[in-house]
Amino acid sequence: MVNHILYKNKTLPQFLMIMKAKGVFSKFSKLLYDMYANQDKLSVFRQFRLGEYCFDKIHMDWIVLYEGHELIGHGVMCCINWDGSIDDLPTGWSDSTCRSNNIGNKNTNVALFARVQHNYRRMGYAGKLIELMKTLSLNNNKKLIIPLRPPLRYKEEYAKISFSDFSNLARDDGKPLDPWIRLHCNIGAIRISISEYSHQHVMNINDYCKYFPDVELDESEYHLVTINNELYNSYVDLKHNIAVINQGCVWVQHC
Repeated sequence: MVNHILYKNKTLPQFLMIMKAKGVFSKFSKLLYDMYANQDKLSVFRQFRLGEYCFDKIHMDWIVLYEGHELIGHGVMCCINWDGSIDDLPTGWSDSTCRSNNIGNKNTNVALFARVQHNYRRMGYAGKLIELMKTLSLNNNKKLIIPLRPPLRYKEEYAKISFSDFSNLARDDGKPLDPWIRLHCNIGAIRISISEYSHQHVMNINDYCKYFPDVELDESEYHLVTINNELYNSYVDLKHNIAVINQGCVWVQHC
């Protein structure tokens, strides 16, 4: 039987403490602990992130979907103040965490993660996670918005086109080409905007060459680079000695 647990208003360190304590008895708790306790090792480019890193400081709602001792998936939401206008949207994932770190009234949940384990994908659990987030938001009289990171964007055939053009790609039936965007639209989300700066990483040319030694730097231009088996369209500016890697997002609103 599939169940879920809500850990409400917990910071990352608090959540890790709970998962570590439960991990002695629960396989899925140990898996979640290992996933987030080791995140610094997995994100070698964090040192190049533009702007403050707030994910480990803010209070969040954690939803865990499980069956027996098996982890099916989990979702994470932070809360911000948003006036409902496009102009007041965060620039993306990173900016959402920074705004959640601000003091004051907060009326909008932002889903930062909705992840289903590989062996449970294509079984409807991603939609179930989103529905749980919607219900939690509605019960607390909050809006729900999500900065979607479309996975097809990082495939070879789509990595070079502009994010704006990619986000508008559709199938023959008119539905979004990207499966993650399409899933949200299928369960009632409204697309409200896009941002090309959900995550931004900036480094000097020496660091860039260290991580991407196969790139030939003859002039200032765009180059495709591989990070964790995904393709990113980076821009190298030789004149100013910087390289920039941006990740965009498609903003959708539920509820």
